[in-house]
Formats: sequence, structure tokens, C-alpha cells
Amino acid sequence: MKMALPRVVVFLSLAMLPATWLETPLHAEETKEERQGVKISPSNAFVCSIESGQGGYGNVVTLKALSGSRSVEIHRSDRWVEASWSPDSRWLLVTDHWDGHGANIRVYEVSGNHAAAEWKVREVYATPGPTQYDCKWSLVEWKPENGSVRLKCDYLSLPDGVVDAKAARVSKTWEIPLDYP
Repeated sequence: MKMALPRVVVFLSLAMLPATWLETPLHAEETKEERQGVKISPSNAFVCSIESGQGGYGNVVTLKALSGSRSVEIHRSDRWVEASWSPDSRWLLVTDHWDGHGANIRVYEVSGNHAAAEWKVREVYATPGPTQYDCKWSLVEWKPENGSVRLKCDYLSLPDGVVDAKAARVSKTWEIPLDYP
């Protein structure tokens, strides 16, 4: 005769966590401002803001110069997004997690005189297949010395007869040139 084991349910509340856990960044290099959706460029010239969309759904990404008041919406998502500045502050990469099984990337060039509010932003790259299921794009590294970015795509490739999803995971990396005339 089999005995049923009792199930134990544990409830946690924030009050039970040590205070230091609440102040610990998610990643070692991440600051409190970044967790709140603000990404300041390495040059301290621009700020990328990620805020909740209408009704609390999705995210809206805006860009503005720290020295000005003009704000430009550059991306809107139904889910959540992440942003990453290139080390030279020339490009902003936005990862759109449009689904738990997919993520796409858009790269924006930010140029002009931020102090005089004569700056502009334009999309220079978008990953293919904006709605391809189970395809997650991610940033590998910025290569500003080459005017490029390395991106990785993890995706599911199920050829005929393959049923093991773990065995069918494929990962490819590309270097994308961004330095167009």
C-alpha cells in the first residue's frame, strides 16, 4: 500500500526577507535606477526610460537628452522590454520580450547635439521574424571599434522525426554591422 506524503505549502512575504535582500541588485552591475526602468547612457548625455504601458500592460520606451525636455517614444511592447547602451553611447539596443517564448531586438542610433536639443534617433536594425515562436534573441557584446554588435538567437528546430525539444535547441551568433554611412 502506498502512503500519500503530506504536501507542505510555504508562504513568504517581503517582511520575512532580510532587509539587505531588498537592496541587493539583480545583477552586480545593475543599479536601483536601472531596476526602475531608467538607463543613463555611458556619456551621461541621454536617458532611456522604460515605463508601464496604458492600463499597466506592456512597456513604452522613451528617449530624451538629460539636458533637455524633449522626449521621443521609440518603442512600444505588449509585454516587457530591456535596454542596453553601447559603451560609446551611440546605439541603444531594445530587447522586446513579446512572449515568454520569444524575444526580438531593435537597435537605434542616437546622434546629434544633445545640449542644443538637435539630436535624432533612428532604427538601424531589427532582428528577422518579429513573431517567430520560440526564438529568443539576446545581446552577446557590443563591438563599437568595429561599428557592430554581436547577437545570439536561441531557437527550436524540429526537423521531421525529431520530438525531443531539448535536443532540437539551436543557438547561433551573428555579428551585425551598424556603422552605415
